[in-house]
Amino acid sequence: MIEVLSGEYTIQDYKLANRLHMTKSKMCQIMRAVWIALFLIFLFLAAIMLTEVVLWLFTVLCLFYILYPYTILPLRIKRLFEQQKLIHGKIEIRFEGNQIKSHSQLTEDSLKWLHHYVITDKMLLIYTTPRTFIMLPRRFFKDDAQFNGIKDYLHNFPMGDKMGRETQAAKQ
Repeated sequence: MIEVLSGEYTIQDYKLANRLHMTKSKMCQIMRAVWIALFLIFLFLAAIMLTEVVLWLFTVLCLFYILYPYTILPLRIKRLFEQQKLIHGKIEIRFEGNQIKSHSQLTEDSLKWLHHYVITDKMLLIYTTPRTFIMLPRRFFKDDAQFNGIKDYLHNFPMGDKMGRETQAAKQ
């Protein structure tokens, strides 16, 4: 099977991919739960002691971190997107045989195994390490048949993290 996907990334692609990465990361989920618990504790204490400004500040700080993927992250992505203009050119990903090849104006890479992958209805993230991924927006795919073909290809592709592969397969 040889499939070729190509396109240009947009700022929306970066926002969606990074939010998806954060929501699927176990550490981010744990930290978010901790921030929610702290928020509830500080909110309860601040409601009891209305005049304690420090409690209200901690409550707002917790809310800030809980809403990070929807408030601060988009601002950071916008700034980085504007600063790094060279990475926004056309990218081509080839799925062929036992490797995945990516080509852009700055890099060329050949992957023979993956750490894991994440698939949603809008985005496909192919992880080369636990924190590094190649993003493939759904609009890069010609149709549902090509999208499903790539999903099957990835399901059978060598993974460095066998548990991640089994988890991803179970979720689909």
